[in-house]
Amino acid sequence: MLLQRLAHSFDLSEETTEFLVARWDKMNLEEVLATRGVDLSTPVEPEVSNANEIANQTNTEKLHLSREEMVFYVRDSWEFASRHREQVAKQMYARLLWTDESAAVLFIHTDMEHQSELLTHMLDVAVSKLDVLDEITDTVRELGRRHVSYSIRPEHYSTVGASLLWALEQTLGPQRWTDKVEAAWKLVYTILMSVMLEGDQEARNGL
Repeated sequence: MLLQRLAHSFDLSEETTEFLVARWDKMNLEEVLATRGVDLSTPVEPEVSNANEIANQTNTEKLHLSREEMVFYVRDSWEFASRHREQVAKQMYARLLWTDESAAVLFIHTDMEHQSELLTHMLDVAVSKLDVLDEITDTVRELGRRHVSYSIRPEHYSTVGASLLWALEQTLGPQRWTDKVEAAWKLVYTILMSVMLEGDQEARNGL
């Protein structure tokens, strides 16, 4: 079985493996991945550890996008990706669970279908507010504060970001996932992650 093979490849605990099998079988993950020709068992490079590194990965580091370009490329690509929102969410969480066991165990008692809906709704809101991000800064910061109570650690933000970018790349395909699109999404995620980490730090400091 695909899930069990992946769990073995990443040396996941028995508890985490049981969770993966129970949760993702219900969502027909194998069928979704097979239709896309996706092989999640391929070993991945160590993920980045902070917001600045997210923005500077790969060959996009030399691209300097204006705010207008960032808004355009993210909105244009999300217009297509959002038509496949269920696929984006499933692949994002699947990638996260395979590559970060410390994050995987946090979802053991989570309704993953509902969690996937929350993710894509958040993306809808963020993309719609790209040109007025100040309007959602307080909401995003509060989201970071709340995530502390869910046992989310600061280092999880980088693996979540890497998983989201990977899922978008898989959904958009090579023709739509250009260097500029990748750079734009990295920039947006870096901005949002930085604000969430502010909330995270405030919560840990009791502010």
